[in-house]
Amino acid sequence: TVFNVEGTINATGADGIELLRKAPGVLIDNNNNITVLGRQGVRVFINGKRLPLEGEELSNYLQNLSADQISSIDIISNPGAKYEAEGNAGIIDIKLKKSDDVGANGQLGTTVSHGKYLRARVNGGGNYKNKQMNIYGNASIADNESFNRMEFANFQNGLFIDEVNRSLNNGTNYSAQLGMDYTLSDHHTLGFIVNQNQTDRITVSRNFSEISNQSTINTIDSILIADSQGDRENYSGTYNINYGYNKDKTSLNIDLDYGQFRIDNVNDQPNLYFDPKRENLLSTANTYFITATDIDILTFKADYERQALGGTLGFGTKFSQVVTDNLFEFYNVPDGQRILNQLRSNEFEYNESVYAAYVSYQRKLSEKVSITAGLRSETTDATGELMPFLEDLQEDPVEQDYTNLFPTAGISYQVSIGNTLSFNYG
Repeated sequence: TVFNVEGTINATGADGIELLRKAPGVLIDNNNNITVLGRQGVRVFINGKRLPLEGEELSNYLQNLSADQISSIDIISNPGAKYEAEGNAGIIDIKLKKSDDVGANGQLGTTVSHGKYLRARVNGGGNYKNKQMNIYGNASIADNESFNRMEFANFQNGLFIDEVNRSLNNGTNYSAQLGMDYTLSDHHTLGFIVNQNQTDRITVSRNFSEISNQSTINTIDSILIADSQGDRENYSGTYNINYGYNKDKTSLNIDLDYGQFRIDNVNDQPNLYFDPKRENLLSTANTYFITATDIDILTFKADYERQALGGTLGFGTKFSQVVTDNLFEFYNVPDGQRILNQLRSNEFEYNESVYAAYVSYQRKLSEKVSITAGLRSETTDATGELMPFLEDLQEDPVEQDYTNLFPTAGISYQVSIGNTLSFNYG
C-alpha cells in the first residue's frame, strides 16, 4: 500500500508519527508503538534503508521528521524474500522527497502551531537538474514543546500503587539531506545521498504515587514523589552510493551504505518516600545514570530483475556488518554525592555480520490471479560481550554462527476493483 503525502493536505504541519497515524493498516498507541494489521515488531525504513532504532529512539526520530520532507510511505504487510528475514510483522518504508523539476528550483516554508505549547519549524530545499545531472537537497530546523499525562493503577507484590505521571518535553531538531543523480548513458545512472539528523531534548517529569496494601486499598501507607530530568542527544548520519541499470524490463541496482547512530542520555532520578500526610520524609533512593549507544552499520547489496518464465524473476545478495557499543553507568546519590555503583554498571559490545542471498518470482496467472514465491538464505556470525566494571563478574563472550533458509509464497485474487483476497506464507 502506498500512502501519498507530497502535494496533499497531509504534508502540512505534521511529522512522521502523525502521518503514520493516518496511514491505512497502521496503528500507533499512546506510547508511539507501531503495529501493522495488528502485528508488532514492524521495521521502519528510510528510502529503502532500515533504521536501526526502536522504542523511544525511533519515536523521537519520526517526530522530528517533517511531513514536508516526505514524498510517500510504503506499507508492506507481507515482506518477500528480497527483505531481511528478521521479523515478519511488516515494513514501513518512508520515501523522502527528491525533486525532478528541470532547471533550478527552490522553496522555503515555515509551520507554527500552538496547542498547550508552541511548535515551530522552518524548512527549505531546492534542486538543479539538466539532461545529465540532478542535484537536490533540503534542510530544516524545528523547536517544539509538548506534554504527556499518564495515570496508572498498579497491582504489584501485594501493593496497590495509584500513580500520576506528568512530563514536559522541550526539543530542538536539525536535519539535512543532499543528493545527486548522474546519468552516465541512456540506461546507466550513478548517485549518492547524505542524510544528517540531530535532536537535543530535555524531559522533566513529575511523578506522584500513593502506595497502599491491596487488602486495605483505601488506606494510604506512604507517598512516593519522583521528579526526574533527562537530557538526551540523538545523532544519525547515513551515506549512500548507488548505481542503477534499466533497459527492456531488466534492472540492476547496487548500493553501498554506511550509517552512524549516536545516542547520549543523562537521567537524574530522585525518589522521596513520605508518610500519608506528606509531613515526614521516610526514606530516599536517589539515582543518576548515563547511557550511551554507538551504532555503525556498513552494507552492500545488489538486486537484479528480468522478465522470465512468463513473469518477473529476481536475484539478489546483501552483506551487512553492525558494530554496537553500549555504555551504562549507574550512580547512587546519597546526600547529593554521586557514587558509581560498579555492580550495576557495565559496557556491552555487539558485532554482527550477515551474508544473504535470495531468489524471487512473481507472475500474473490471469487478469485476477497473481502468485509470488521466494527463498532467502542468511548466514549470521555474531559476537556479544558484556564487560562489567567488576572483574569477578566477567564472563566469556557469546558467539553465534548459523545459516537459515526463509521461504515465502503468496497468491492473490482480485474479486473486484478495490477488493482483493490474498494468502501469504513466510
